Amino acid sequence: SAPPMTDSADAPALTTRPVQVNDRNWLIALRTTTMNPHLEASGIPVSARENQARVDTDFSYIRIVCLEQQRIGMIKALRDRCPWKLVQIQIDPAYQNRGFGGQLVEALIDAARECSTPLELSVLSVNPAKNLYLRLGFYALAERDGAIQMRYDPAREE
Repeated sequence: SAPPMTDSADAPALTTRPVQVNDRNWLIALRTTTMNPHLEASGIPVSARENQARVDTDFSYIRIVCLEQQRIGMIKALRDRCPWKLVQIQIDPAYQNRGFGGQLVEALIDAARECSTPLELSVLSVNPAKNLYLRLGFYALAERDGAIQMRYDPAREE
């Protein structure tokens, strides 16, 4: 298991673990809950089949995010290429707006910085998560089809 991600001794620690096959149905439900409203707001058709396909693509890269052993989210990052790609990050709505997504992205940025590797992602224009990415140092590369391509580049800090 990855080391806990927390700054405060009294705050519960987030941990991540490798995905397991028996996480799949939970992941599909999480994606449906977290993404369908943003997809619908973007005018993108929503389907159970598409949600399953998105979970199954690069399945082995998924890390399950846990808070005190309870699954609360997932992060999928492809670190075997340059630039790295943050494919998905989803936090159960019951645990959103507590800084957990920020902790996960900051840990990924720290790792990318250590490897001197840029990190890219795509976020729907209507998704408020884009504000988190901007705050953490990502910048927009392009915007098309209702999504913003964003990049974090450690070389820009030097």
